[in-house]
Amino acid sequence: MGSFANPCFAQKSVQSVAIDNNKTFSKTIRNINELENLGSGATPLTISKRINPKAVDDFQIRYTAASDVLWISNADGFVSYFTKDGLTNRVYYDKKGRWVFSVLLYHEDGLPKNIRKVVRSQYFDLAITLVEELQIPDHTTYIVYLEDKLNIKILKVNEEGEPELLQELTKCD
Repeated sequence: MGSFANPCFAQKSVQSVAIDNNKTFSKTIRNINELENLGSGATPLTISKRINPKAVDDFQIRYTAASDVLWISNADGFVSYFTKDGLTNRVYYDKKGRWVFSVLLYHEDGLPKNIRKVVRSQYFDLAITLVEELQIPDHTTYIVYLEDKLNIKILKVNEEGEPELLQELTKCD
């Protein structure tokens, strides 16, 4: 796991966040909490055991390029973790195998052009370092992580391209 040595960020929001400069760690930190909960009722499963076949069929249609697939059973249903383009993604299904929502991670080039244009026009001096796409039925939201040498900004952008600044952090030594 990553090191928390010397994390230091001044922030302009109420939520407390510590971010490690190690890019591999920062890309996977969002998944650690759920994977650590395996000991509290969640169970890793193989596709052939106890996973609703409806969930497996839906997953295979939605995510044909998925690799390193891990299924976990919890009280609410099933979660599938998988890798695509080197990043870990997750998909949630209820107990009946119905898709509930997905969290997909990717880089700037994966953003829809209209969303990227909105972000780039307002934050042209910052690099887009990571995107979390939150898919729920009939709606998609993008969480966009931007940074430069001194700042980190986290935006929420809806499908219509309306951005909302969620968090603003200042890096320090």
